Amino acid sequence: MLRCSACHLLHRLTVRSVVTKAPGEISTAEGPGAHGAVDLLAQCSTAHQAALGVRDMDVSQDFVGLRCAECRRMYDLDVEVFETHQP
Repeated sequence: MLRCSACHLLHRLTVRSVVTKAPGEISTAEGPGAHGAVDLLAQCSTAHQAALGVRDMDVSQDFVGLRCAECRRMYDLDVEVFETHQP
């Protein structure tokens, strides 16, 4: 679940796949049942929660881009469903 600083709502995402890339690394694409990109995002969101932020979001293209300021890794999420909730 993402808390949006622009609209002050919570956004829950059902993710179809994740692509991740760190500086100087080849992209890794994997689906939600696979390991690697999904595991890296889970580890990063636990270890660097305050440093993880949304860098891009396009609900018409079912896309969310995340970036970790701590490890400088970027995550591209192919989103299946967007849900918006009041905090």
